[in-house]
Amino acid sequence: MTYYDICNYVGCVSPDNIVLGNGSMELIYRFAEALITGGEALIPVLSFMEYERVSLLVSARPKLVSMQPDFSLDINSLRRMSTMKLVCCLYATRTVPLGSSLTAT
Repeated sequence: MTYYDICNYVGCVSPDNIVLGNGSMELIYRFAEALITGGEALIPVLSFMEYERVSLLVSARPKLVSMQPDFSLDINSLRRMSTMKLVCCLYATRTVPLGSSLTAT
């Protein structure tokens, strides 16, 4: 299987937008190395604990954001913690335990 096969299967995707890896952890580390080295990363708590670990590995500053009692993400807390050094927010939709998805609204 080639990048072009994947693009044809998915549809309307350029091979430049495909990143392959040996599982999600490798892709998370590659993403961190490429994009957040030396910056800040917002990480909701409770979340995938590897996000904090990978941030520290690439000399980024993890900023932990508490979730609401129902495990939903508090967008206002994220806004308050955002700074000019913020590079990304590491958040998995359907976060554990029993969290809700983040919507566009």
